[in-house]
Amino acid sequence: MTTEQVKSTAFVVKTAKLFKQPIIRTINVLVVVLRGVYSSAIDHASPYIEVGTKPGEDGRQVACMMLADGKIALTLSAIYSAKTPNESAFYVLWAFDDATCLTRYPVNDYLDERMYVAHAVACHIQILTQEEIRAWREIAHAAEYMRIFDERYIHDGEI
Repeated sequence: MTTEQVKSTAFVVKTAKLFKQPIIRTINVLVVVLRGVYSSAIDHASPYIEVGTKPGEDGRQVACMMLADGKIALTLSAIYSAKTPNESAFYVLWAFDDATCLTRYPVNDYLDERMYVAHAVACHIQILTQEEIRAWREIAHAAEYMRIFDERYIHDGEI
């Protein structure tokens, strides 16, 4: 799996826009498009979830959640957008080159608290010196995970 050579994207889409068959209720799903990645390259169903801050390419700290056994970093804003209000979970539709897989990720109180803390930390450390920015950029470029820090909410009239 390549990490930074491929620009991957995440979209938040309502299930009614994804499936042709009628569904019981509409929820938001986080669609993660992984161009150039086969489903065998990552364990999308891994229960391992880490929450924290990771450096973006520009050196700024981003509150994110690590999924797929720590190989994929998604922004917490994308996770919050996809989180089901009446259920303690969110769904990710992984779009690989060879397959599409839907995974449900439970969110308990501990994980919810970790998300809140990570968001607060990322907001608190946005003012960095040029030296700190350079150091964080180096760390970001050496990362062994794929950052998907670009997400977009798909509105009803767009599909």
